[in-house]
Amino acid sequence: MKRLILLAVILFIAPNTFAASFDPSLNWRTAQTDHFNIHYPSALEEERILVARHLEDAYQKLSPKMHWKPWGRTEVIVTDSYDVANGMSSTLPYNWMLLRIVSPGPDSVLGDYDNWLRTLCMHEFSHILNLDQVGGVMWVPRFILGKVVSPNGTETGWLREGIPTYNETDETTRGRGRSSYSDMMMRTAILDKNFLTIDEADGVQWKWPSYQAMYIYGVEFMQYLSDKFGEDKLMDYQKNVARSPLFYAANHQARRTFGDIRFQSKKVHLRYDRERKEGTQRSKSFYTLWKEWKASLEKKYAAVKTKVEAEGLTELKNVAAGGTVLSSPAVSPDGKYLAYARTRVKGPAEIHLVDLGTGVNKVIKKRRAATSIAFSPDSKKIVYSAIGGYKRYNTYSDIYEYDIESKKIKRLTTGERAYDVSYFPDGKKMAFVKQEYGRGCLKIYNVESKEVSDLGFSYETVAKDEFPQFSAPAISPDGKMLAVSSWQITKIDPYPIGQWDIYLGEISSDGLQVKNIRKLTNDIPIDSSPSWSPDGKTIFYASDKSGINNIYRVEATGARRTTGGVRVTNILTGVYQPAVSPDGGSVYVKYYNGKGFDIRSFSPFGATGSFIDASKPVIEKQRFSILPKVKTLAVREAEEIVAKPESPGKKYSPFGKGLFLPRFIIPNAATIDNGLMFALATGGADPLRRHNWMGGATYRTDLTDYVGYFFNYAYNRFKPVFSAGILGYAVNFGDLTFLHADGTLNTVHLYEDRRRVYGGVSYPWSKQAFGLQYFWEHREPHEYLTPEEKDALNFGSFAGFNVSYVYGEWEKFPASISREHGRKLRTNFSITDKALGSSSKNEQYIFTGDYREYIDMPWLNHVLATKVHGGMVWGDPVVQGTFSLGGAMGDGIMGGGDSLYYFALRGLPIASLSKNRALVFTGEYRMPIVSPQRGLGTLPFYVQNIYIAPFADYGNAWNASQNTGSYFFNNFFLGTGLEVRGDFVIGHGLPVSGRAGYGIVVVNRDRLGSAKGPILNTPASDGVLILELGTAF
Repeated sequence: MKRLILLAVILFIAPNTFAASFDPSLNWRTAQTDHFNIHYPSALEEERILVARHLEDAYQKLSPKMHWKPWGRTEVIVTDSYDVANGMSSTLPYNWMLLRIVSPGPDSVLGDYDNWLRTLCMHEFSHILNLDQVGGVMWVPRFILGKVVSPNGTETGWLREGIPTYNETDETTRGRGRSSYSDMMMRTAILDKNFLTIDEADGVQWKWPSYQAMYIYGVEFMQYLSDKFGEDKLMDYQKNVARSPLFYAANHQARRTFGDIRFQSKKVHLRYDRERKEGTQRSKSFYTLWKEWKASLEKKYAAVKTKVEAEGLTELKNVAAGGTVLSSPAVSPDGKYLAYARTRVKGPAEIHLVDLGTGVNKVIKKRRAATSIAFSPDSKKIVYSAIGGYKRYNTYSDIYEYDIESKKIKRLTTGERAYDVSYFPDGKKMAFVKQEYGRGCLKIYNVESKEVSDLGFSYETVAKDEFPQFSAPAISPDGKMLAVSSWQITKIDPYPIGQWDIYLGEISSDGLQVKNIRKLTNDIPIDSSPSWSPDGKTIFYASDKSGINNIYRVEATGARRTTGGVRVTNILTGVYQPAVSPDGGSVYVKYYNGKGFDIRSFSPFGATGSFIDASKPVIEKQRFSILPKVKTLAVREAEEIVAKPESPGKKYSPFGKGLFLPRFIIPNAATIDNGLMFALATGGADPLRRHNWMGGATYRTDLTDYVGYFFNYAYNRFKPVFSAGILGYAVNFGDLTFLHADGTLNTVHLYEDRRRVYGGVSYPWSKQAFGLQYFWEHREPHEYLTPEEKDALNFGSFAGFNVSYVYGEWEKFPASISREHGRKLRTNFSITDKALGSSSKNEQYIFTGDYREYIDMPWLNHVLATKVHGGMVWGDPVVQGTFSLGGAMGDGIMGGGDSLYYFALRGLPIASLSKNRALVFTGEYRMPIVSPQRGLGTLPFYVQNIYIAPFADYGNAWNASQNTGSYFFNNFFLGTGLEVRGDFVIGHGLPVSGRAGYGIVVVNRDRLGSAKGPILNTPASDGVLILELGTAF
């Protein structure tokens, strides 16, 4: 027997329930433009107006460019609840965008922007246009299945993200297509001979550059194609894909689109046909184009390497390595320690402390990704900023303190949105950056009073109110000056455009104001991370002025003029985040090594003892036009329209077409028992995901004359979450044998039809969830049974309450093959009673529980996984059984074996026993074998990990009235075997797991009788073949 959770519900209801994380206490409003419905908290009214202008501009520029006009208005959520710059888009159940207005820092891969809101709007609306587009014969399935039909959604990652990233660059003066960060990744990959193949650039691999590959390789390749064939060809390719029923045929469309192929007529027998004209080029697949692009980069970067090396490379000393990204180096004032942050794919994020004298490197904090680190003036404490949850609906950055002597950690702020922390020399105050409503500001934290106050920073710009940003404030050694990297508006035509520069100001005597502010740099390149020399006369900072990110220095004293300083490193890859040692003899930096970042150091002094001057330009990069495209008359007229005063927003209402009008039908499939289940599902939700519903029908291959159905509604604006629904499904009890009064036997393979109505609440908090649900369920046999046979079993109504509790705490990293270092507990107590609607002989108390422990082994990503699963029934016995004991079933996406009522014991056939008591102990050792991280070119199949899991399952199912003998475990089965498992990605984005193996019962094998395995139909006593989608548990 098995309770089935539909894949459709997993893919739609669960994600949207989770997505309803918009703070209900905010005053949500809706404003309408010609093409967008913008939903926002009232506190973001000013930001909403700016978003509306950028979105309408995006529509006017991108819609004709990409040959598509979406039907109706796109729903847009504007929020400021997350301290990580990002956005997301979806066309299910309708065109929907989420814009997080917090801006990225200058060291981020997103840091090269001229106007963050504009960049974000261009990128996300490109997704809508791309995913929503259809044409030609594809209008037919779009008409039938609705928005689920998205030909461009089947593209490789470097196309799916490459086009939006291309547009964010092409329609602004910056963007990732012009970024020195992107150029650094491409240059280093070419020179290190680690350039990604076309399948590796899909962005689904966990090794570096991981998901960034589809953005960076994508935009660079799109630009290559645009330069070679013209932008029109690039957009024509997308249009051709949207019109074609040949999903995943990327190279077929490439051959049709790219290449100037000329044809001529040729007489063939009595008719004319066309052939390629001699001398003209052949059409090219993406494989050929990728190779040609790589060859052009090899030539380009070979010249760069020659030029850089001719200037003399800066000698760098390795200080710390061994992680994907090492960042935020900080040196203690006494020169004894170096602290840095480490993130990696095979384990948790960490904060490290290196003893510079002995070289001892120790982890001082695990499972915390620090975004900035600083030492106290006495070198006894470390403060760092890190992002975490705040009041359920928010993810904010806060400040933490680590005491080096006591090794204790203390949280200094809560919900303050504080990052980039820096001590004042007296140790009584800290400066930090706060970003709220998309605008950055400087703050002071008083160590003694724990109070936060403003640090005034007033610098006149041409558009002072347009999202100023700050990064890495640094206090001078004497505490009188502050240097900071700041993004400020420098021009307002054709739209507000800004840049990252280094600013210097005097700190007032009361420490609450920065005055006499001046620019130390004034140029388009990104200038970031200022760090003071010990004498307070010089400031080191990072910049990509030369086209490669290097370290520069500028004098902080002397004439009040902007010089920009001189370059002191000459690096072939890139360096960031300088931290000057207390003696001034070393500068520690974040260094790009081609496989991530490590920490290195260099001396800022030459052989003569004077500062190094390596300020000659290296790369003059000119990719994309640095000016926005010339505006057409239509665009200028559109800008005049959106520049008009916007209509005021009105109170948000969830009740509209988006909630009630189904716009898609999703076909789904899941493995069940001895076959497959197919489902057609549709649903709806309001833009803030407060109301969600899903309904549909199901069909199973092992029960061909049965059609199931389901409908679920969830309201999750607040805690708790309310849900209600109906469900019709079938349960497989396997073979039951009836002994009649005349002594004859009749064996029936019993399926039970069930119709359920339910309603309840669930209350999630932290790592736990509590649920209470009322249900009424009617059960009838699907097959014909005689009156005597039917009376011998329990049918009729089962009604009562379910009480559930779930606790989960574990880790899973990008390179993990399993959950690690944690546990999960699930319990459920069910009561059915005549007073609650049950039939008189169906009054029961049912308890089920499932506890899983994931134990780390000494070797990376090796896991010992254990599980205890038990269930008991009191009251009226259900003759056909309540719990089912049987063979392996899948857990997770495209697997359906995660029910508390199904007990898996590998070596048995599916649903071998159905009883009222069950207990199974499981243990398996999960061992990685190989991680190919490769796909099949542009085809939608990618292999991430292959691993093995030897296992042992020990359990039994029995009835309460059954005599278990003098020894309780006498009749327990012991099944052992081995599974080979794999983690895959299909469809360029859907992660799935699969397993193949063999299990055999080695204890109490005689109890199997004549049972046969479901796949090979051979005696189960010889073992059972395991082929399942999903994990074991």
